[in-house]
Amino acid sequence: MVVANREPISSTVYTTNEYHCEEREKMVRTARRLKLRQPLAAVTLTSSYVNKGFVYFPRSFSHAVFSDELKHSVAKVRKKAQLSRADGRTWPVDLVFYAGQVYLVGGWSAFVRDNNLSEGNFCFFELVKKGSTIDFKVSTSRPRN
Repeated sequence: MVVANREPISSTVYTTNEYHCEEREKMVRTARRLKLRQPLAAVTLTSSYVNKGFVYFPRSFSHAVFSDELKHSVAKVRKKAQLSRADGRTWPVDLVFYAGQVYLVGGWSAFVRDNNLSEGNFCFFELVKKGSTIDFKVSTSRPRN
């Protein structure tokens, strides 16, 4: 299913609950500046996300977008996914559903390396297509003060 009728970004950006209001506001401002669309997961890269080959989506995004998949994820379930950038480059990754969470592995490290990402960078994952493979358009930004 191709995601259609996506609304312009509003104050509803799926982030983790651990972000302070100030950090979340920076992410929302950045998403607006980049003219991103929803559904959108916003993640601030931690040392683990940069160095250990995985990145978790915020639970709020996971449950809003992948509720059907999570209902059936008693055991780990992997689906093929693709990350794409505005310049046309793509990276195959695995999307894992497990214990109420969704995360990317198997290709995430190459994406981080190829895009020179580092701790503190923002990553915005826009769901483009959901089907046999799941496609995300990814935008990145370094935080502004």
